[in-house]
Amino acid sequence: MNRPAARPDYLNIDFDERPVTVAWEITRACALACRHCRAEANPQRDPRELTPNEALGVVDQITELGAPILVITGGDPLMRPDVYAIADYASSKGLRVALSPSATALLRQTPQPSADEIKKGLQGNICRCTGYWNIVDAVTAASGQEVPDHEA
Repeated sequence: MNRPAARPDYLNIDFDERPVTVAWEITRACALACRHCRAEANPQRDPRELTPNEALGVVDQITELGAPILVITGGDPLMRPDVYAIADYASSKGLRVALSPSATALLRQTPQPSADEIKKGLQGNICRCTGYWNIVDAVTAASGQEVPDHEA
């Protein structure tokens, strides 16, 4: 991805004028069905999803908001074959881009990952917020393994 030449002054943005962050669910497709997910994911992509050209048009519209941070999410955004083209285009327009994929690719590569492998697979994709361990547990459950009791 291309780095924007200059980043907006995020500390001095007037929230009454523009957003700092835009989260864009580019697909509802995801091989997982996590309880914590609000995306109502489906295993297949919806044929009504935006075309690649329409998606680039949305990036242009987001850029007009004053270069917010763009979080590309879904479902699993990696289920869209053009996700990297969208991210590259957004970056070339001066947006800071973050990608928030599910663990589908990890589970295809390692069907029963250890907790450390799950953490490594999620590294850089999500914050270590209060829901982090729920996400690790959801990936563990999706792999068919027993979820550890964190209360013990």
